[in-house]
Amino acid sequence: MKTKTHDRLCPVLAAVVLLAAAPAFAQERGADEPGPAGAPQAGESGLTGESPAYLRSARNAFIEALDFQGALGPARQLVTRAGAADDPELPRDVAMLARVEAELEDFDSAERDYLKAIDLIQKADGEFSISLVDAYRGLGRSYIKSRQFPEAVTALDEARHISQRNLGLFNVTQTPLIDDLTTAYLGLGDTITAQRLQQERLENAVRRFGEDDPKTIPYRYQLASYYDESRLRTSARQEYEKILAVVEQQNEGNGTALLRPLRELLRIDLLIG
Repeated sequence: MKTKTHDRLCPVLAAVVLLAAAPAFAQERGADEPGPAGAPQAGESGLTGESPAYLRSARNAFIEALDFQGALGPARQLVTRAGAADDPELPRDVAMLARVEAELEDFDSAERDYLKAIDLIQKADGEFSISLVDAYRGLGRSYIKSRQFPEAVTALDEARHISQRNLGLFNVTQTPLIDDLTTAYLGLGDTITAQRLQQERLENAVRRFGEDDPKTIPYRYQLASYYDESRLRTSARQEYEKILAVVEQQNEGNGTALLRPLRELLRIDLLIG
């Protein structure tokens, strides 16, 4: 039987296997001696000379293992190696490097590389390419991590605009963008806009699936939780009541499905008397 520990160890083991299979990173200097400019430093993987596919596998394995310092070496080598400029995967590789840099809190480098990735995508696929959504979202999340909330709103709004242009105004794939925008507006102290965005999140799902479709239930839980955390408990209660009605209408009132909304309703009733 798989366990959570097993699931976490798998990507770590993958990274170890990838590194063990790599040729030795030959150096005449001592292990603690700084290398020449541009060489992998301590904590970076020495995969010089490996194929792009190998470097991407190593990078992705390190990221999956949440070892972003280990991912930095192959991520950087992918965009600086000979022939990288002609590789159609370069925009994504640059964006992945930016993500690693943001996770390592090197926000200036992350901003530079996200903007470079955006420029490369625009030149290759146009200014409204759907591929830009992830790049702008990554840039916005980097700004959130560095507490540059106005810049985050600008980047995430652009990502959402491109998503809507390609997939329609009410597409549900923009849900992660809405959540990031909510975080950015809360960082600005604008709780009114943050609440409106969470309401739009549910409205998009209702337009997509229908008012009483069970697929709307996770969206209702999210909005109810937002109301609850904002101490708008009457509004939260209304969402839990709607969830209960949808569950019963779909003939899923089998005890298990009813327990959560009933428990939340009881908790809120106790809080508001």
